[in-house]
Amino acid sequence: MSRTLDLLVRLRAGDLAAATAEETIRRRVRGGERLARLDRSDLWEFTYQDGNDFRERLEAIVRESNLFVNPNKHVFRYAEDYRRGWPEEGVLVVVRGKDDLEGAVAEETLRARVRLPGLERVRFATLWFLRFADAGGSEALALAESLAVATSPKGGLLVNPHYQEYTIEPAETAEEPAR
Repeated sequence: MSRTLDLLVRLRAGDLAAATAEETIRRRVRGGERLARLDRSDLWEFTYQDGNDFRERLEAIVRESNLFVNPNKHVFRYAEDYRRGWPEEGVLVVVRGKDDLEGAVAEETLRARVRLPGLERVRFATLWFLRFADAGGSEALALAESLAVATSPKGGLLVNPHYQEYTIEPAETAEEPAR
């Protein structure tokens, strides 16, 4: 049976790219003044065959190498589903290159050099977490799409639909912190 494990990686210190995007959206994108906060993470999605000690082996690779995480500059967490375990309500925008070159390179590395048993697929995406002070539910999802997807010079900033794919989903809050 196939399973999925997500690895979310973000910078320990302030993320200048996220701060710049947040400020640009607020000042230049129609409706951007409603954005309360914007954060960014790398999202690595691993699909694997269950029963090969895959998670333990992947955790050892993450801990002992710099393939996905540099411990001096990143913090990370594992999740069975990246949509769950968020500290507050918000909207997740997952942006992926249509060719997903980063995922393909990571998959080849894990297959050829590390020989990670059970690995089926690796996908990479940039995960944006948007929070709004005055919007929730379907209104927040629609607002997130208008701020994220570039449709005109004053519409959207985080996704170029000509060469990127995206999903927009609500973040599910956690009752207890995720590991």
